[in-house]
Amino acid sequence: MVVSSLIPPDWHQLLVDFYEKFPSRGLPSVEHFPIFPWIAPRVSTKIIEKVRELGVERNLTTGELLFEIGARVDKLCINLKGFSARSLVNPAGFEAQGIGIAPPLHIAAGNLNFFTQRPCSGCYYALCPSQIIECSSQRLREAAQDDSELMFELARHFEMCAISDRMVFACRALINSEHRLQAFLCSWAANFGLLDQNRSKEVKIETVSLPGPALIGKIMAINPLVVERTLEKWESLELLDISNGKTLIVPSLIDPIYQWITLKDKESGVVPYPPSIQTYLEKEQPHFQGS
Repeated sequence: MVVSSLIPPDWHQLLVDFYEKFPSRGLPSVEHFPIFPWIAPRVSTKIIEKVRELGVERNLTTGELLFEIGARVDKLCINLKGFSARSLVNPAGFEAQGIGIAPPLHIAAGNLNFFTQRPCSGCYYALCPSQIIECSSQRLREAAQDDSELMFELARHFEMCAISDRMVFACRALINSEHRLQAFLCSWAANFGLLDQNRSKEVKIETVSLPGPALIGKIMAINPLVVERTLEKWESLELLDISNGKTLIVPSLIDPIYQWITLKDKESGVVPYPPSIQTYLEKEQPHFQGS
């Protein structure tokens, strides 16, 4: 399998190393999980435990297929370690210049169609040596019919996946390039961020290095030069620090877009969001590691 040239060769390894270095990063609590664009939501502990109970664990080699082009998505696969990827293809079936990446503790394949067993439009495969757990759709449906909490958790997760996709279009259509870049940083921080407090007790969010301006520009539909200038401006204002293989983000840089994404002023759902990106990251993270 040829991986899209849009992904730098060392980028996935950087993220794998991050999860190995910070195994306690774990999962956010079931009650508190904000929705962010571009990176799909993590799977809750309850779903992971049920898939592990009903299914099997597999080790994948680089490039090993989970589903071929057009295959029916008849099982739920969840990454424990490593990365899976989805190659987006054109109608003729050739690999397009697009790829979706599922990091650890996310659905490895078929975010939206494993329950319905509809075929995939692209193909899913391991981007690097990976470890997954998987179980058949039928077994999970049967379990959910006897467990209302599991059914609610599955419905909630799929809703977040769908809304996350819609937020991409909302951001592209409704907000300017600077706000779109803030939204990307918000998504990045939610998935790969840890709170860091220095000697002056100033709290910042530490994440792995960002992709380069060219790749961010492709993801966000922003001219790479605009991406570069905007990041430099935020660095000059000491809201962002990109150096030494990591990125530090001041929470106030991304809180306004967090508020917009989570629609805090209109919240009326049964699952509350934390009031800020910092309080989200402060929530207790249940410990979970692949065996």
